Amino acid sequence: MSTHTTEPTNVNAEYRRQVQAFHVHAVIVAGTLVFILGVNLMTNLSAGIAGEFTAWWSLWAVLGWSAGVGVHGLVVWLNRPTEPPI
Repeated sequence: MSTHTTEPTNVNAEYRRQVQAFHVHAVIVAGTLVFILGVNLMTNLSAGIAGEFTAWWSLWAVLGWSAGVGVHGLVVWLNRPTEPPI
């Protein structure tokens, strides 16, 4: 008779779901940030101020959204299943 429960499988499935959600979050953020940077670049080029650092307002979005994705990744990493004791 086996003493193993189905809990590790459920834990692993939940972890895989969390990793998948993180990947979706990261891809959406990356795509959005590329779009925002593109809008900022085109605006700066048309205004003739692309060489000025203060014209790059999109860097604040990169900084903030990257922090959010980083926290999400850290939470997923900290919730990873541990190896069962032998």
